[in-house]
Amino acid sequence: MNCPKIRAGIWAAEERGGPAVPVPEEPAGREEKSYTVFPGINLVYENIHGSRRRAAPCPPSGLYEIRHCLRGRLESSLGEQFYYLGPGDLSIGRPREGRDGDCFPLGYYQGIRVEMDVDKTPRCLSCFLEDVDVEPRRMTRRLCGDDRVFVARSMAAVEHIFSELYSVREEFRKAYMKVKVLELMLFLSRLDADSDELEQRSCSGSQRRLAWELSRYLAENLDRNFTTQELAEQFAVSAAQLRLSIKSVYGSPLHAYIRRQKMESAAHMLRESSLSITDIAGRHGYDNASKFSSAFRELMGCTPREYRSHGVEEDIFPFARTF
Repeated sequence: MNCPKIRAGIWAAEERGGPAVPVPEEPAGREEKSYTVFPGINLVYENIHGSRRRAAPCPPSGLYEIRHCLRGRLESSLGEQFYYLGPGDLSIGRPREGRDGDCFPLGYYQGIRVEMDVDKTPRCLSCFLEDVDVEPRRMTRRLCGDDRVFVARSMAAVEHIFSELYSVREEFRKAYMKVKVLELMLFLSRLDADSDELEQRSCSGSQRRLAWELSRYLAENLDRNFTTQELAEQFAVSAAQLRLSIKSVYGSPLHAYIRRQKMESAAHMLRESSLSITDIAGRHGYDNASKFSSAFRELMGCTPREYRSHGVEEDIFPFARTF
């Protein structure tokens, strides 16, 4: 048996496509560990549980953030639009002054944030390593322009830069960060500004509200099985609008989202109640315990009975030892 590790009801087996957890309006618990890499450049490991985090009230005028998402999902605002990072995605932009802060639609988030204050970094990074002819101010101006955000989708080059930062041993970490941050700056300096994925990773406020309202409605009716058309009629929108909103905000197709939402709720009941597996199946729209068990195993990696006996494991993150 190989059950996924669980903490606070969040399914960590995102390799199978990611959990689908309704987003409550609750503050996020945050664990961060920050390292100074070069003058004006810090690298921060982020480990967040919850849905929302307050932004800093007044970030320095020269500060830019490079974000890499390892697990979970990050939502941030840009004017009236909202953009999203999923596993493997990267963004670079200014932190937004006065906004409510980042949101984490799946209820958790894990990644790396590189903070770069171009008013404090050297003009050119070649002073750290010859031939690294990267000027941070010019690079951010080219990619971010007039207060834009640049988003790069998951790709092999980004994975190569970040993957080992999540598992590097402590005794090598600071030296390794210097190498990797310089590699990241070289990569960004040569990235085509026209490859920006911001538009493809964005949705409107109305799409976001629809996705959240649908998520709450589904959470209140876990014992029912809906068709896409029934849900579209319930919310007086087209089926295409419904599918697009859920995919944009939660990163999963509609019916995959519904199934994972049911399994996440069922996992909570298995941990926290003494209800029989048949009763739990019925409360999630399954009149056949065998079909429920098969669906649960497919997504969670073990049967409901195995999951219940396995218990809760606390350390779901590969770099938990960082903290």
